Amino acid sequence: MQKCSKECCSNYDSVSLTIFDVQGTCEHKIKKGMSFEIKDLVPDNLCVHAYNIAYPYCLTYLKKGWFLWVEEGDGVIAQCPNPGCSLVMKIKPEKENKVSIHVIEIRGKCQSGYKVGDIFTLKPEEMKICPEIFPAVYAPATALYCSEKKKGNALVRTKTSAGEVVVDIRKD
Repeated sequence: MQKCSKECCSNYDSVSLTIFDVQGTCEHKIKKGMSFEIKDLVPDNLCVHAYNIAYPYCLTYLKKGWFLWVEEGDGVIAQCPNPGCSLVMKIKPEKENKVSIHVIEIRGKCQSGYKVGDIFTLKPEEMKICPEIFPAVYAPATALYCSEKKKGNALVRTKTSAGEVVVDIRKD
C-alpha cells in the first residue's frame, strides 16, 4: 500500500472531474461535458476526508431519514480519519433541507486549521453538482491525488436518485 506523500488534508487542486455521461435528469442540471473540482462537492470547503466520514449522515438527513440512537434535534457524532488531528464533528439536520457539521473537539493539530466552534453547512440547492456523486469519486480522486504519477484518470459509474452518471476523474 502506497503512503500518500502529500498533505493529508488538501483541496485536491490537481484533480478535476468531468461528466462523461448522464442518463436521467438531475435537479442540479448536470450535463455531459460539465467540469468541476472535488471541492465543489464539499460544503464550505470542508476537508474532503472529514466530509467523507460525515457524508452518509448528511445524506440521510437530507433524505429526511433519522437515526434511532439520536434524540430529535440532536446530531450524530463522527470523527475525521486523520490520526494526527482527530477532528470530532456533530452532524445535525437543519431547517430548509440543510445539514450542519459542527467542530466540537480536536485531538491534536488540524492541518486545515479548523477550530472548535467552526460550522460547515451543506446546502444542496447551492451546490454546483449533485452531492450524491461524492462517495463514488472520493476514493479514486484520493488515489489519483496521492499517486506519484504526474497524470492519470479513472472513469467512475454511479447511480444517483435521478439516474446514472459516469464521471471522468483526471489528474493533470
